[in-house]
Amino acid sequence: MPSKYLNDPRLLLKARSVLLAAYDLLSDRDRWTQGTVARDALDRPVQVTDPRAEMWCAVGAIERACHEMDLPNLRLSTIQSLANELMMRDLDRVEGTSSIPEVNDRPDPETAYEKIMASFNRLLNPYMVATLSRRSEAAMKGWATRRARIAAEVAARRAGWEARRAAQPTMTFGGTLPTTDNATERKDSPVCATPLG
Repeated sequence: MPSKYLNDPRLLLKARSVLLAAYDLLSDRDRWTQGTVARDALDRPVQVTDPRAEMWCAVGAIERACHEMDLPNLRLSTIQSLANELMMRDLDRVEGTSSIPEVNDRPDPETAYEKIMASFNRLLNPYMVATLSRRSEAAMKGWATRRARIAAEVAARRAGWEARRAAQPTMTFGGTLPTTDNATERKDSPVCATPLG
């Protein structure tokens, strides 16, 4: 995986969305499988995108989540590769292997499932994704500063909107409108200048 993708915040955000969708697919233990990317209700291997698929391994869940996104094929494969790369880096750091299938297909299914879900949990932490993508501390501080500036701008806009809304006259049910001299208004109004009848 070229490092240029690992440093693109937009692609990292999409990859995190894919990881979250894959996590949701596998959050129910009964929807996780080993030995193949996907299985149907009768425990038969099927393609990841097959509508009959009801169980997925970690790689299959990531692939399925990518295919459910509305993206062009080139972008889809880049984001899928990035999501897989992030998981491989996490597993290499924690488990000592960068092979997702090796962790997913361990002989003890309960331990394998727990390790895969723990990896998803770590990857859904934004700081961890940034760390695995080789972001420096300076870059992390820069993003934190930018987020704080954006939050301050949003708060200022919101305060302005609320002040303008508070300054506008409002009418409540059963309330009265601001009064004017109705007789003067009628006399000077071109609509009422000519008598009816």
